[in-house]
Amino acid sequence: MIMCPCVDGLSHNEAEEISKEWATAGADVLFHAVVETAGVLMNKK
Repeated sequence: MIMCPCVDGLSHNEAEEISKEWATAGADVLFHAVVETAGVLMNKK
């Protein structure tokens, strides 16, 4: 699970909002985790 801060600390709420910068940072973390995991799995073959 990747946690990104929400505007005004609201989460699990209809008013929840996230900045583009935080969404991009979260996506970057996910991307690198997937790439690293793929590399580890490829090396096990």
